[in-house]
Amino acid sequence: MNECPDKSQAGRAAASAKLPAFILHLGRAAARQENVDSLQRLVAQQVLFTGAEVLPAIDAEQMPQAQSEAVYRRKIFLPFYPFALKPAEIACFLSHRLAWQTMLERGCAAALITEDDMQPRENFAEALALAAAHIQACGLIRFPHRDRESGRLIAQQGQTELISPAPVGLGAVSYMLSRKAAEKLLAETRHFDRPLDVFLQMFWVTKIHPAALRPGGIAEISAKIGGSTLTQKRTIGQKLRHELLRPLYRAQIALLSHLKT
Repeated sequence: MNECPDKSQAGRAAASAKLPAFILHLGRAAARQENVDSLQRLVAQQVLFTGAEVLPAIDAEQMPQAQSEAVYRRKIFLPFYPFALKPAEIACFLSHRLAWQTMLERGCAAALITEDDMQPRENFAEALALAAAHIQACGLIRFPHRDRESGRLIAQQGQTELISPAPVGLGAVSYMLSRKAAEKLLAETRHFDRPLDVFLQMFWVTKIHPAALRPGGIAEISAKIGGSTLTQKRTIGQKLRHELLRPLYRAQIALLSHLKT
């Protein structure tokens, strides 16, 4: 599996090239448009990037059932994910796959992929520079919006650290991805059984151990711009089942993460 080895000469050359950024945005989420515009302006100011392109996210409300059934399966990977995916979670996963496919079609060496509820924090530029310098070695580098992860130190720039966390944290609001990693992920996710960020925790399946930045350089602001597009009301019984099964599943992932590291 990829554990961020030292960069090769080819990797350093690839890291010096300007990268594209893709912002996943659901067209009907009008309350998020102002933040999307702000993100495009900010990324355009970063010397590392060619610019930021908005990619239309898959809309769960418009997604044909056949499209969902073609990719979603229950109980593919161990440990089994204990909950059925909501249509919005399936659409979210498909939206990220669209970004990966776009990377390959454009011949991108790497790219920044971010959702439309990301807001940069003060160390964002520093985090971008550190990620770009190591993306070819690491394959996938997450920008966590919660600074809770710990792990082996890979590199540091200023006050920002690049680490190899175990277990890998949740959240896929923003991350940098290499072309080779995008190819692997597309191949492994022709069918999927759990949300994207939960799937990315299983590096023993993907053969890509996501690195993470600490602090992550971003905030997740969905509550300020119309709420999460993944939110769905649960019955009391569903809430109870979720609260019982979620910690058990997370404990399994944590154990496997340490055993497989």
